Amino acid sequence: MPYASRWALAAIALGLAMILLSASLAEAGEQRTIKVGGVERGYYVAGKSAVNVGPRPLVIMLHGAGGSGEQAVRRYGWESKAEREGFIVAGPDASRPFPDWPANLLTNPRFWNDGGARGNAAIQSSDDVGFIDAMVEDIARAMPIDRTRIYVTGFSSGAGMAQRMAIDRANRYAAVAPIAGIVVVPPTSPTRAMPFLYVSGDRDPLNPVQGGPIRSPWGTTFTKPAHAAISQRWRELNGCPPPTRSVIAPSVNLELASPCRDGVEVRYVLVEGLGHRWAGGTRDMLPDSIAGPASNALNITDTVWDFLRRWRLR
Repeated sequence: MPYASRWALAAIALGLAMILLSASLAEAGEQRTIKVGGVERGYYVAGKSAVNVGPRPLVIMLHGAGGSGEQAVRRYGWESKAEREGFIVAGPDASRPFPDWPANLLTNPRFWNDGGARGNAAIQSSDDVGFIDAMVEDIARAMPIDRTRIYVTGFSSGAGMAQRMAIDRANRYAAVAPIAGIVVVPPTSPTRAMPFLYVSGDRDPLNPVQGGPIRSPWGTTFTKPAHAAISQRWRELNGCPPPTRSVIAPSVNLELASPCRDGVEVRYVLVEGLGHRWAGGTRDMLPDSIAGPASNALNITDTVWDFLRRWRLR
């Protein structure tokens, strides 16, 4: 083969390798940082970056206390789900009680300012609503997103933050799904009817079905409302009819209110035998003695995406 031809083939091979490398980097998740009010905040973002696919839905996954965005996105299966289904997923990192110390599950756990007045002064003053809004704008500058299909889900502390976004930013986010929800009963209404999915387990010691005083793994105590009070309040906010009840899978019970105002739904799913866990995901960080049992009665990631994907902002 002539020398020039070998060079041409080598150049072609190098070009193909660069294309493949670029594709793999675009498809891999990455940690990013932005500044919000002069404070540096981090988030993890993943999702297939195919060419000419147009704007894609964005799922915001809010981690539980002590976790991180990357941990929640990867451990709960959102990264692989986003690759298969063609959406973007982002996992922001909550603030730390002691901002000058590194995050630590036991001594400095990240925690969301969900409006429930929990956490120290650093948590309660953290502009988490503004941070999540700014994160969305940062993602939109890097890749096309469908503004009518931005969704919020969250686990534990992140569930409370997901509910706060549903109230404070109903005009920006199309639907929400709090999981194992350490949430307050919202006193105010969103500006529009909000599709709402609430999932928890009946053996969750940190989010018991009947509510009551709860002692957190970090020694603080707070009062948790009953599941029924949360779902009832959202039915009121959305102008829903009385719910119907059914068993949708072994050990999985559904309470469905539909159609509500503007055609939205309020769903409450109770999983028998599930503790403070993300069902169908990998084992979480908390031991069984604190969080209770795991379960594969359903895959919460699949359940949440199947619900969220149906809704868009008008």
